[in-house]
Amino acid sequence: MKQFIYILLLTVTGIFAGCTDIDKENPYDNQLHSLQVTAVYPDGYTDHLREGVTVKIEDVDRGNSYKAKTDKNGVAQFSLTKGIYRVQVSDKGGKDIFNGLADNVKLTSGDISLNLPLLSLIHISEPTRLLSI
Repeated sequence: MKQFIYILLLTVTGIFAGCTDIDKENPYDNQLHSLQVTAVYPDGYTDHLREGVTVKIEDVDRGNSYKAKTDKNGVAQFSLTKGIYRVQVSDKGGKDIFNGLADNVKLTSGDISLNLPLLSLIHISEPTRLLSI
């Protein structure tokens, strides 16, 4: 009988200890910071600024990665926990390819706005036609 009471007490304690009360929808609310990334195109290429360019962020410590699309102003918004991040933007806008990279972006004590300069790497010209004689 004593064993039964101990088992019952242990079971009830386990059930109540396993239940947690989360009174918020997002348990990370107080731990999230905003990272705003603005894609900055080189001089002479500002007409390439557009909506829908993918911005990729990688958490260097944990290996998690996140993606967001830019708005019409070239801005992408992220809500992230504290950490060190790698930010990448790659855009094939017409005949030009632009890339930007920022390593070791530290999100530790508050919100950050990052202007990420893009470099024009390749300009794809019209294909050359071979003439046969």
